[in-house]
Amino acid sequence: MIELGELFHYNNLFFRVTGRLWDLFVLNLLWVLFSQPLVTAGASTLALYTVVSRIQAGEEGYLCRDFWQAFRKNFKKGLKAELLLVVAGIMISCSISFWGQCSGLISEICMVFSIASVFLCLLTLLYLFQVLAFMDMGIGASIMAAFVAAAQNFPRTLLMLAMIVSTVGLAVYSNLAAMVFFCMGVSGLCYMLVFLGPWKAKIEEKLKI
Repeated sequence: MIELGELFHYNNLFFRVTGRLWDLFVLNLLWVLFSQPLVTAGASTLALYTVVSRIQAGEEGYLCRDFWQAFRKNFKKGLKAELLLVVAGIMISCSISFWGQCSGLISEICMVFSIASVFLCLLTLLYLFQVLAFMDMGIGASIMAAFVAAAQNFPRTLLMLAMIVSTVGLAVYSNLAAMVFFCMGVSGLCYMLVFLGPWKAKIEEKLKI
């Protein structure tokens, strides 16, 4: 039987869950605010991954201060990654548009490769920001490491991708889900991606150094 004192204890399950949901709400709000000039979205995402990883490692501090410090530290790296992703997206979009207007066997083969490149980019992107946030590598090496991680952990990678697609799809078709996604969708997905990521133990070890 649960005693009254245990029911209102700050460390019981209810307060832990509500506290974590509040953290995700605050982090989601910070991510939105710091991503407002779209050019800072990369640095904001890196800051989000950094703080979420610290929370999962039990190294919780002050959310706003930690987010700001991680944002400043990763600004240049985040900007480079964002620009690279934009360029890659434009190139792939142009490729799909071009080959879609052509006819013949070669154009069909090229279209297949273009669509496949979208899929590979999405799988790599699932791990890229974790690599950038916690591995001391350049952009090119980070992309390669993220791609290798996606390939080596393919079932887990598909699970992560399915989770994102289903979450976004649910938010599109349900007003309640859309409201929840608006409040903590990005931070919640980030939390799950870090939890499912292959480097969780390494991240925890690094944060405790």
